[in-house]
Amino acid sequence: MALQQEVLLTVAHPIKLYFAPLPMEPNYAAVGVFPRLVEAGLATNLVVHYREVSPSDGFILTALVVSNKRLKKRLKLWRRLR
Repeated sequence: MALQQEVLLTVAHPIKLYFAPLPMEPNYAAVGVFPRLVEAGLATNLVVHYREVSPSDGFILTALVVSNKRLKKRLKLWRRLR
């Protein structure tokens, strides 16, 4: 299952947005919710970690599908921006 469109949509319009805690390198975690992932036997949350180089440019570090429980645990120390 290719999730390219979902990854790009998550970065462009995240449901939730987090900023990495110090001393990590500055990067963001955008969260999108996609019910169609459940149809494929996955969790609904898509987390995309990315870094901005400038206001109009950046790159994706990684993307993963996680459950609500795992999402809370994974981003526990991150600062929520949205």
